[in-house]
Amino acid sequence: MTAIARSPALLAPILAALALSGCALQRSHARRSLHYARYRLAHPKPAVECGAEGDLSFCRYRPKGLEEDHESTVYFLHYASGDAKSAGRLGIANAFYRHYRKAGLRPPRMISVSYGSHWLFSDRPGRRQVVPTSRFLDETLPRLERRFGGSPKRFLWGMSQGGYNALQLMLARPGDWQAAALSCPALYSVDPFASEPDALAERTDAPEPSVRDGMALFNTRLADSRTWRSEEPIGRVRAAAALPPFLIQANLRDEFGFIEGALTLAE
Repeated sequence: MTAIARSPALLAPILAALALSGCALQRSHARRSLHYARYRLAHPKPAVECGAEGDLSFCRYRPKGLEEDHESTVYFLHYASGDAKSAGRLGIANAFYRHYRKAGLRPPRMISVSYGSHWLFSDRPGRRQVVPTSRFLDETLPRLERRFGGSPKRFLWGMSQGGYNALQLMLARPGDWQAAALSCPALYSVDPFASEPDALAERTDAPEPSVRDGMALFNTRLADSRTWRSEEPIGRVRAAAALPPFLIQANLRDEFGFIEGALTLAE
């Protein structure tokens, strides 16, 4: 399922390239391996420069045989259990660059960011693994731009956990972003602090243990139900006066029950 919200036609190619089947992460290990094997073969392995500062890690990808568009930068936010090297390790970056090569276009610069395997952006202190949204916008982003160069057009690309985090950045400062792509975003239309996993599992035909794990991404990290209600992206999108274009790519068979939130967001 793919939905594009408020998206001009000129942005459709880059949004399509950004949402490269992150949903394969939510399949069996064997199917994931087969799925991403073709990604790794799609284009020569990109060069990568990685670094770390405290709990922050980052990687700057550079395609081989392609000239970049230095007017654009995409910031990649990984899935839960991933890291700053995930885009290269899975082959997502390879497939990303193949799309631009086939289209005869220059790809944007690509920078991945991580604060650990599991983490959420929030404006309030959390129980654990919570990163202040303002820290990324006011400290990390300027630091990365000083190191790798800034650009007038910034894009967000988030997979699963990263899709939730990309929405938090977009909603915090919509004017900073040209567009966003959300691959199987970790979204719930219910309060994970006050909802029963088995009920959501039944509605979405998802395994109850996986739904419970999906809810734990939020109810073991964010402070409380009040924080969830004030920060969950779907209600904030509804209330927003204007937002950049964004694309939602989701799997109807999502094992964590995120499809319900993705459909609600699309509506």
